[in-house]
Amino acid sequence: MIFRRLVCALLVLLPPAAAFAADTELKLSVEDAVRTALKKNLDLEIEKVSPPIATDQITQARSEFHPLFDYNLTYARQNRFLNNVLEIRAEDGLVRETRVTPEAELKGLLTSGTDYKLSAGLMTLKSDNPLRLFDVSYAPTVGIGFTQHLLRGFGRTVNLVKVHQAQQLEKQALLQVKAKMLDVIQEVETKYWILTYAQQHLDISKDNLKVGEELIERLKRMREAGISTDLDVSKASLAAEERRADVARAEADLKIAQARLRSAMDPDLPVTTKVIALETPQDEGPPKDLQKMIDRAIEARPEVEYQESVIENLSLQEKTARSDARWKLDATGGATYAGLGGKDVNPNLDPNVLFPMFPNLAPNLRPLPGGLEDRSDPLSSFKNGNYSWSLGLSLEIPLGSRVSLAQVLPTRLHKTQEELRLQQVKQQIQLDLEVAFHNMDAEWSQLNSAREAVRLAQLQVNAEERNLEVGLNTVWDVVEAQDRLATALDAEGKSMALYAGSRSRLHAEQAESFEDYNLVVEP
Repeated sequence: MIFRRLVCALLVLLPPAAAFAADTELKLSVEDAVRTALKKNLDLEIEKVSPPIATDQITQARSEFHPLFDYNLTYARQNRFLNNVLEIRAEDGLVRETRVTPEAELKGLLTSGTDYKLSAGLMTLKSDNPLRLFDVSYAPTVGIGFTQHLLRGFGRTVNLVKVHQAQQLEKQALLQVKAKMLDVIQEVETKYWILTYAQQHLDISKDNLKVGEELIERLKRMREAGISTDLDVSKASLAAEERRADVARAEADLKIAQARLRSAMDPDLPVTTKVIALETPQDEGPPKDLQKMIDRAIEARPEVEYQESVIENLSLQEKTARSDARWKLDATGGATYAGLGGKDVNPNLDPNVLFPMFPNLAPNLRPLPGGLEDRSDPLSSFKNGNYSWSLGLSLEIPLGSRVSLAQVLPTRLHKTQEELRLQQVKQQIQLDLEVAFHNMDAEWSQLNSAREAVRLAQLQVNAEERNLEVGLNTVWDVVEAQDRLATALDAEGKSMALYAGSRSRLHAEQAESFEDYNLVVEP
């Protein structure tokens, strides 16, 4: 008890665990970020559950053609009053019988639409019926039966529809995973480039603040030399405070960008993790050959293949509906092999007693015909059995055929609807790709303009600083020139991030992201 109180007291005195948590840095290339997201992204993890579910549906569909083994063991005991003049010799007026019947059956459905059944049994009968041949008799049977559908449900194509539909569902689940992967890759790449901009924006803000502080020190020296005034120093100090506020805002923007990338990449990362982008976007020039990109996108995008799979599934469903609308004509058949044997021949088998009216039957009762007395155990009772067989046709005509046909028309219309939707998907992909193409082209032009603006702003800063030294302008002119340079540098970084984001979207629209990272999606 004392030890427990001591532990509780220590726990109260200890600071929260978060107090010990230190900020950790996670330096990543864009490929590292993407591959981490493909393993840890929560939306993608949810989508990855669907393919195994669809695979299990394939197993369930195939199980329809797996054979079913059935085994029954019956023990029955019967005592009944005699109800036949030939049973008058029954002891106490009762006939006592005990039956033990093990039966085994193997049945199933073939992909051709054939129902089959194999059966085997061995009935052991112990009886004191006065008419019995044996005290204990064995009656083994072996049989085979089949039903072959000739119209409705005929053929592998119709009978495997459920399997093929399940395979299409698995394919659709994988395609949805691929589509989600493209979305995740694009999202992570875009947020990664936004993070690079946020890092650059903070660096520019800090550099601008440093330049402002250096200007203050420079003006103080010039004031001592009588070249500048207290007002000049005050103006420079005011500008420096504004730039210090810009640094604080840039630091907050950087943390937000890190949080967004961390959430998209791996939600399990601690909030204290500082994600640092190691790469900067590269200028690959403007996009080229729009039509080639459109053709590639139509061929490679998982959404197109998904819609084609939906149409294929409906085609399979239409085949089933057409089959169900037919007459039902089945061929049936079967064959049976039956034997008989026993032991302890009925001692009361006296024809003069059993058939007093026909004494001339006496020579024909013993020995038992067919060698029955030689089959005295279950195994030998299979010898010299008898064969039976049958063949037949079964016809079923649905008088209310409109009900069956009503399933065909909606399926056909639904298929037509999905074919139109496929065209719509292709049109949307083309439109999205055109938008991404022109956005990337525009961002590249803006990037070049931003670079030129940086060059001109730098020239202006240099000129204003030279003029300040010779007294041709004021300190405010220098501050404004520095701000314009910082704004131009920031605009250049932002344009580069937007250009890289547009490029990521253009790659995703063509499903090029799989090739960019050597990704293969398999069942």
